[in-house]
Amino acid sequence: NPVFMLTAAKLGVPRFCYYFSGFGYTDRTGIDLPGEAAPLYNIGESKMHDVELAVYSFGQTFKVTAIQQLRAISSVANGGYLVTPHVVEKIIDDDGKVLYEADNSYERQIVSEDTCKLLAEMMEGGVIDGSAKNAYVSGYRIAAKTGTSQKQDKYAEDGSRPYRVGSTVAFGPLESPEIAII
Repeated sequence: NPVFMLTAAKLGVPRFCYYFSGFGYTDRTGIDLPGEAAPLYNIGESKMHDVELAVYSFGQTFKVTAIQQLRAISSVANGGYLVTPHVVEKIIDDDGKVLYEADNSYERQIVSEDTCKLLAEMMEGGVIDGSAKNAYVSGYRIAAKTGTSQKQDKYAEDGSRPYRVGSTVAFGPLESPEIAII
């Protein structure tokens, strides 16, 4: 968490909010499923100060969906491009005619390919010798990031502490990513 806090402080509020939004954390993903939940993002740039910036930097005080996490990590895997996720790639009839094909064009490039390569290598370090070592798959280079957050609206039955959510998001193989998982 201290590394994320220092990085966010160096970025400053406007750039942090730019990237936070750029990676898709402030909107629905647009996935082709009904009823997609919206993220809970309770603060805008005008209300974000040093404390809010620090806690947002390591994933506290907001809620995102698993699909949003996968979309964000996939943008790192594919060179910085944010793409709308789809459940169905295409529908083909019995005669081979394409009835539907998902639009896989990217919405925007958030960061450069070089930045993504650096991030992926850092994330691979977490698999090799860090908190994401359970994401290791023999014979494959995997990039992963663990996360633990408090659910501020859900408390233990005795009311003493908020529930926590632990997760790991990963993609691989690093050389030519094909799979992202949470």
